[in-house]
This record gives sequence, C-alpha cells and structure tokens, in this order.
Amino acid sequence: MHTKRQESISGLRDDMVDSLKSASAVASQEHQTTREDIRILRKQVEDQAEQLKAELEVSKSDLENAINETVGSSVQANQMVQKKLQQSKNVQYSLWAAKEAMLKSVLPTKSPNVSTQSSSSSKQVELWYPIVARNVPMFKRCLGNGADVNAMYQPDMDWQRASPLLEMPPLILALLLSHEHRQAIVELLLEYGADPTATDNGGTSVFKYALKSEDQALIEIVVSAPYERDKNSEHPPKLLSADRKNRQED
Repeated sequence: MHTKRQESISGLRDDMVDSLKSASAVASQEHQTTREDIRILRKQVEDQAEQLKAELEVSKSDLENAINETVGSSVQANQMVQKKLQQSKNVQYSLWAAKEAMLKSVLPTKSPNVSTQSSSSSKQVELWYPIVARNVPMFKRCLGNGADVNAMYQPDMDWQRASPLLEMPPLILALLLSHEHRQAIVELLLEYGADPTATDNGGTSVFKYALKSEDQALIEIVVSAPYERDKNSEHPPKLLSADRKNRQED
C-alpha cells in the first residue's frame, strides 16, 4: 500500500510538472505574441508619423507656393483694380464716373477714345462714362450739354480687350449693358436723335445688338423707332423728333 501511495504521489507530481511546463510554454507563446503585436503597432505608429510628416511638408510647400504666387501677382492685381471698378455697379463707381463725365464736359480738348471724324463739335462731351455707370441723371445732363449721340467710341472696358479697335455709337454701348436702366438710356438716345440703323465699325447693326439682348421690350423700342432718310444726303437716317413725327402723322 505504501508503494501505491508513492506511485500516486509521483504521478500527481509529474502531472503538476507537466501542467506547469505547459502553462509556462503557453505563457511564453502569449508573451511572444504580445511582443510581436507591440512591435507591429509601433511600426504602424512610426509609419503613420512619417506619412503625417510628409503630408505636413507638402502642405507647407503648397502654402509657400501660394504665398509666392499671391505676392508675385499683387502688381498685376493692382493693375486690374481700375478695370474691375469699371464693371461694378456700386455707388462709388457711379460717383467716380459722374465726376469724370463732368470734367470731360468742360474740357476744350477731345478724348483720344472718340473718333475725330464723328463730330465737328469743338467741345466733345463724353457719353460712355454715364452710360457704363448707368447714371441716368448725369446722362441727361451730358445730352443737354450737346453730346453727340452718334459719335463713335472705343470704350475702355474688359470685354473690349479681345477687340481693342472696336468702335461703337452710344446706342450700341447702351444695348450691351445689363438690364438695370438700360431701357431708359436707349429711349433717351433715340429721343435725342441716335441713329437706330447705325453699326459698329465691324458692321454689326443696332438691330442685331438689340436681338442679342433678348429683351423683348427693348427690341420693340429699337425696331419701332421712327427715322427718315434725306435722299440728297449720304448721311445715315436720322430719328424723327416727336413733334415732327406728330406733324407728319397729322
């Protein structure tokens, strides 16, 4: 019996040793796995850090390039300010255009932007300033000061860059405006004798410009404008004044 007890104890001890060895092997394997996981995670963190660093360098480079481009284009941007102002509809531009028109109306010299063959007046009143500014009161004042409603102009505007030599009468210039105040200016020009059959120096007529506006009311105003032609004159037809039109109708 004593021998059996010793054998039982010996077997139990062997089982315990085997269990400890197995547990130790498992723990060692788990530890190795944990170390490998930590190594992988560390590698991923390092890779992400490198990627972030590279992205920051690219962003820094892009920012520096943008700053350089902004600084480099500042001179050109300053040169464009005047052009942008001419296209704006704000109050400051309207006041500026009105002031320029007032100055031009009292100067004894002709503007280089006005064809010298278009008017025999010794004092040329600029019309395109108040037209572009959509300043109807100043436009009326210019008309009252004797502005030539059929003079050819070379408006210094952004859309003129492609055709810097294009000349046009005030009526065509008015038709190119946006909708605000356009109809009033066109009606005033026709009332003061603007030629509804005029063309720009490229041959495009007032009627074609009116059609391009796609403004039905404006098209009807231009198409229905009364005019007469002097058979003994080479000049284009002139618009009939309201009084003369009424007399002819009577």
